[in-house]
Amino acid sequence: MYGWLFLVTLAAPADPVAVLLREAEVAAARGDEARRDRCLLGWASLQPRARPPTGPLEAAAARALAQIQSQGGLDVYTSRLADRLRLGVHDPAGLVDRVDASVEVEGRRVRLSRMEGGALDRRDYRLPEARHPLVIELWSTQFGPELLLRQTVIAAGAPSLPGPPDPKRAAQVIDPGPEVAPIPAQAPTPLISWWWVAGGVLAAGLAGAAIWQETR
Repeated sequence: MYGWLFLVTLAAPADPVAVLLREAEVAAARGDEARRDRCLLGWASLQPRARPPTGPLEAAAARALAQIQSQGGLDVYTSRLADRLRLGVHDPAGLVDRVDASVEVEGRRVRLSRMEGGALDRRDYRLPEARHPLVIELWSTQFGPELLLRQTVIAAGAPSLPGPPDPKRAAQVIDPGPEVAPIPAQAPTPLISWWWVAGGVLAAGLAGAAIWQETR
């Protein structure tokens, strides 16, 4: 029925976060700062909100996290067209070597064949007529055996995944419009001037002295 599809071989994936952190530690022990920083950048792109590990990698990991938080972490975004799936990857650390898109058909994983042409930064896959859950996997071969970086499952009736965040747009400040100078606060005007108060106090004092004199 699906002659243009072929079965996917499944394997137990390793933890990519632990692998990248271990590779960074090995590179740091060898004095290879370039590879250390690259591994930490990949580690940060998988978990942008993580805390830097304590120890020798703390400062370099903090720099990697700051860079990824300004660019966005590893992510995948899709759009469904009439007969195809259009897929893109946001990969600021350059980890991804292979992208697999497949559907789940009656408990089996069946990989979609990629279509030729299309945009350079997009991958188009032909979809079957029936709706099936989509499985998208991002793989890397830069750290020994193939490493599954991320697996995303989209339900059959779910909408497409939104596009990646635009760091430039996120950094823009909304223009509040022309600044209006605030009206300076003014001290409240007293209802009775101070000399009227002083005169009243003096008159009251004289009246009291007169009354006291009369009583004598």
